[in-house]
Amino acid sequence: MRRSVLLVLLSASALTAGLLAGAVSAPAQGATSDPIVGTWSSPSIGSVTVTSTGSSTYVGTTATSNNWGQNCTHAAGEQIWTMTGNGTSYAGTHVGFWLNDCSDNPQSARWLITELTPGTLTLYVSFGQTNGTFTRPGTLTAAAPSATPTPTATPASVPRVRISAPEGLIRQDHGTVRFAVTIWVDGGGDLVNWQVNVYDGNNLKPLTYKYGPIYDNRGTDYRVAEFSFRPNRAAPSAYFVCGYAIQSAQGITSANAPWSSCAWIRVDQVLYGRWTKRPTCASPDDPSDAFAWMTSVRTYAGVRVDFRDACGMRDSGYRGLVVQEPLTKKWYDFRAWSRAQVDDLFRQLLVLECRTQIPSSRRYQGARDACINGAASTGSQPAGIIGADTFYTATRSALGPYFDADLTAGGIQTTTNPAALPTGGQRDNA
Repeated sequence: MRRSVLLVLLSASALTAGLLAGAVSAPAQGATSDPIVGTWSSPSIGSVTVTSTGSSTYVGTTATSNNWGQNCTHAAGEQIWTMTGNGTSYAGTHVGFWLNDCSDNPQSARWLITELTPGTLTLYVSFGQTNGTFTRPGTLTAAAPSATPTPTATPASVPRVRISAPEGLIRQDHGTVRFAVTIWVDGGGDLVNWQVNVYDGNNLKPLTYKYGPIYDNRGTDYRVAEFSFRPNRAAPSAYFVCGYAIQSAQGITSANAPWSSCAWIRVDQVLYGRWTKRPTCASPDDPSDAFAWMTSVRTYAGVRVDFRDACGMRDSGYRGLVVQEPLTKKWYDFRAWSRAQVDDLFRQLLVLECRTQIPSSRRYQGARDACINGAASTGSQPAGIIGADTFYTATRSALGPYFDADLTAGGIQTTTNPAALPTGGQRDNA
């Protein structure tokens, strides 16, 4: 969740979610009992040859040099896929890259095969927020059971849904967030309409959404929905996506619609800090002047210390955001953090600001001690020098009403709701 070296997932913007056409070098057209086996080709990425290594186990080796939309490439002859499965669905590992040095970064991946065009197989690969599509000649006829027909939906059947959203950090591109969500629907052979919504913790109305039909004649099918939106800088929030489906004929919705299947997304939000020019270290959600004495920039023995980055990290933690700490450059995903954990980090960062901005020589020892060991506070202005400990004790005693304990509901919820959907947005305000 938190690394000093940032994991940046390969961008999906250079890839397409539709069928990628082009000539391929592959086995002759015809049915195969192992449809994953063969050489798959993508005009924008390269070619990968998949071979069997045992019962339902396979590996993929680059037949040509592979480029997944970044400066790092896989040379021909590298094994980049390890997978298990059969028929049209496989899971395993794709070898991606750490972009800082192009070293290997294995990631969980899924592979799905469809026959969108008769005589042409399409292989869809997804890992993190990256998608890739390959094709080769072939047919799924022999891969499907030949004796047992696919059961059809009954009037009382309920469509089943699951979604897959990016698990890694989604970086903003000039203030815009872009990502893709895959939705799988089991409609029992019936025509269903699916919808995927993007939510933020400030408003349970969809921030943006995509929808469309699926006619599922094999039992399961999927679609890819691509999203883009601009986060609200004035009202930062945690974000999640949910998908559901409705049977067209009967109007039956999937369970818990519209929250049938949900996933959190990690969007970077550098929203608080020195650039805000905030005068105090009190919570920005506090409309009163009760903490006006907590000025964000203070002077100790003539040395100016700016606490705004540390205060901004605390405020980001109170809202459950994903942010990068400016001084250490570490990324923090605060969605699962308790208030006590956020406050402890706040104190560490306050002390770090004192030690970083005040010279380490003996001459400034008194200034450093005053900056770190400020007078304790119970929410009112203390009688003594105000420093890191002052900000920390004031926060612990008085800012509980500004900690969002339920990221799935609009505004600030000071208590959790165990029944709230999606799970993973409830936090301890102790």
